[in-house]
Amino acid sequence: MPYQMYYNDNGNGHWIVMMIVMVVFWALVALVIVSVVRHYGQHHRGSPAVGSTSGGSAPVATLQMRFAKGEIDEAEYSRRLTLLRDEQ
Repeated sequence: MPYQMYYNDNGNGHWIVMMIVMVVFWALVALVIVSVVRHYGQHHRGSPAVGSTSGGSAPVATLQMRFAKGEIDEAEYSRRLTLLRDEQ
Protein backbone atom coordinates (compact mmCIF):
# COMPACT_ATOMS: atom_id res chain seq x y z
CA MET A 1 0.00 0.00 0.00
CA PRO A 2 2.69 2.65 0.79
CA TYR A 3 4.33 1.93 -2.59
CA GLN A 4 1.18 2.96 -4.44
CA MET A 5 0.78 6.08 -2.32
CA TYR A 6 3.95 7.64 -3.75
CA TYR A 7 3.28 6.79 -7.37
CA ASN A 8 -0.44 7.49 -7.56
CA ASP A 9 -1.19 11.12 -8.49
CA ASN A 10 -4.65 11.28 -6.92
CA GLY A 11 -5.09 14.71 -8.51
CA ASN A 12 -2.91 16.54 -5.98
CA GLY A 13 -1.83 19.12 -8.54
CA HIS A 14 1.93 18.65 -8.31
CA TRP A 15 2.12 19.28 -12.05
CA ILE A 16 0.89 22.84 -11.48
CA VAL A 17 3.79 23.53 -9.12
CA MET A 18 6.25 22.11 -11.66
CA MET A 19 4.77 24.27 -14.42
CA ILE A 20 5.13 27.38 -12.26
CA VAL A 21 8.73 26.46 -11.39
CA MET A 22 9.57 25.99 -15.08
CA VAL A 23 7.95 29.30 -16.10
CA VAL A 24 9.87 31.15 -13.38
CA PHE A 25 13.11 29.40 -14.41
CA TRP A 26 12.77 30.35 -18.09
CA ALA A 27 11.74 33.90 -17.18
CA LEU A 28 14.92 34.24 -15.12
CA VAL A 29 17.00 32.87 -17.99
CA ALA A 30 15.42 35.41 -20.36
CA LEU A 31 16.03 38.21 -17.83
CA VAL A 32 19.70 37.33 -17.55
CA ILE A 33 20.09 37.22 -21.34
CA VAL A 34 18.37 40.60 -21.78
CA SER A 35 20.51 42.14 -19.01
CA VAL A 36 23.74 40.86 -20.55
CA VAL A 37 22.76 42.09 -24.02
CA ARG A 38 21.81 45.54 -22.70
CA HIS A 39 25.02 45.80 -20.68
CA TYR A 40 27.13 44.74 -23.64
CA GLY A 41 25.28 47.14 -25.96
CA GLN A 42 25.73 50.14 -23.68
CA HIS A 43 29.48 49.67 -23.39
CA HIS A 44 30.21 48.85 -27.02
CA ARG A 45 27.64 50.79 -29.02
CA GLY A 46 28.04 54.47 -29.67
CA SER A 47 31.57 54.73 -28.37
CA PRO A 48 33.47 56.88 -30.83
CA ALA A 49 36.78 55.57 -32.06
CA VAL A 50 39.88 57.33 -30.83
CA GLY A 51 40.55 60.38 -32.96
CA SER A 52 37.27 60.07 -34.86
CA THR A 53 35.78 63.31 -33.52
CA SER A 54 36.65 66.77 -34.66
CA GLY A 55 37.75 67.77 -31.16
CA GLY A 56 39.73 64.61 -30.58
CA SER A 57 38.93 64.47 -26.87
CA ALA A 58 36.50 62.42 -24.84
CA PRO A 59 34.60 65.42 -23.38
CA VAL A 60 34.06 66.90 -26.83
CA ALA A 61 32.93 63.53 -28.14
CA THR A 62 30.48 63.21 -25.27
CA LEU A 63 29.17 66.69 -25.93
CA GLN A 64 28.71 65.88 -29.62
CA MET A 65 26.83 62.70 -28.76
CA ARG A 66 24.49 64.55 -26.39
CA PHE A 67 23.81 67.21 -29.03
CA ALA A 68 23.19 64.55 -31.68
CA LYS A 69 20.73 62.74 -29.39
CA GLY A 70 18.87 65.98 -28.72
CA GLU A 71 19.67 66.06 -25.02
CA ILE A 72 20.98 69.63 -25.29
CA ASP A 73 20.09 72.46 -27.66
CA GLU A 74 22.41 74.35 -30.00
CA ALA A 75 23.03 77.25 -27.62
CA GLU A 76 24.02 74.89 -24.80
CA TYR A 77 26.22 72.88 -27.17
CA SER A 78 28.04 76.01 -28.36
CA ARG A 79 28.50 77.33 -24.82
CA ARG A 80 29.92 74.05 -23.52
CA LEU A 81 32.10 73.52 -26.59
CA THR A 82 33.64 76.96 -26.10
CA LEU A 83 34.33 76.17 -22.46
CA LEU A 84 35.93 72.84 -23.32
CA ARG A 85 38.15 74.34 -26.01
CA ASP A 86 39.22 77.17 -23.68
CA GLU A 87 40.34 74.59 -21.10
CA GLN A 88 42.50 72.79 -23.66
